[in-house]
Amino acid sequence: MPKKLRGKPDEIRSWLEGDVSYEVQSRAKPPKHYLSDGEKAGSDQASKSSTSRGYVIATDTGFAPHVHQGLISLATCAPQVRSSTKPGDWVFAVGNRHYPTRRELVYAFRTEYVTKMDDYYSDPRFHARKPLSENSNRAGDNIYAPRSAVEEISIVDGSELPDGSGATAGTRYERGEIDEELCYTHQGGDYFQLHSGYHDLSNYSTDVEKQGNREKVLISSEFYYFGENPVTVPQEIADLVIPGSGDHNGRNSGRTERDSEKVAPFVKWLRSNHRVGIQGHPKHSDSDFDLEDTTGPGC
Repeated sequence: MPKKLRGKPDEIRSWLEGDVSYEVQSRAKPPKHYLSDGEKAGSDQASKSSTSRGYVIATDTGFAPHVHQGLISLATCAPQVRSSTKPGDWVFAVGNRHYPTRRELVYAFRTEYVTKMDDYYSDPRFHARKPLSENSNRAGDNIYAPRSAVEEISIVDGSELPDGSGATAGTRYERGEIDEELCYTHQGGDYFQLHSGYHDLSNYSTDVEKQGNREKVLISSEFYYFGENPVTVPQEIADLVIPGSGDHNGRNSGRTERDSEKVAPFVKWLRSNHRVGIQGHPKHSDSDFDLEDTTGPGC
């Protein structure tokens, strides 16, 4: 039986409205147990305009994607997926060669909101997703602050930055402070990285630069996160969308993009067999992960 939810979908979506850049215009109805009183279950098909973007995930730490307070977000890693995804599109990841099969689904979500990285950091609605000591959310993915928000910026040698920063002695960096926390970046970087985050300076290129000027963060309340309990996608469906299955060669590049005709069977299988929310802890996490706190669309 699904767990009792602490918030209604309409409340979540209302909470997210405002300065968020995009809102999904054509959204398939959520599963029945996810609806508030009076709502009716709708189509279990993907919208006509939706596509899927699947990729192979190497490590699942609870950081990318990040589930917190009833929302899933993808703010780092997978730059090509983030930069090309639109509201209504499905995003999912399957395990790498260390998983039992190539069809092990780690997570999936239907993108409801897309926002820019600088807005993600500055928007108070996403403050709890920062890995600050006050938030007790070590795996928080809101780690990139825009340069305009950083104070006391100075140029330092890599040897002056703390262990775990990814800095190299003899190389110049910029150091600053925001939210009373240390942050730093490469010289001239558009974003400063919180020291308390899971990523270090070696991840900057993948997280930010590879998106060009399209630094997107994807957010959704309709997500299926399996973590350490991945589910095996049926072969006939995997052949349509999974990297390395069927007649496409996506495994080599680690990702696939499929149109709505191929997405619909995957969405129908997912919604028919699995409930929205958390189904397990992150496979590679070394931090606490509160299943009760992160299951379902509650704030």
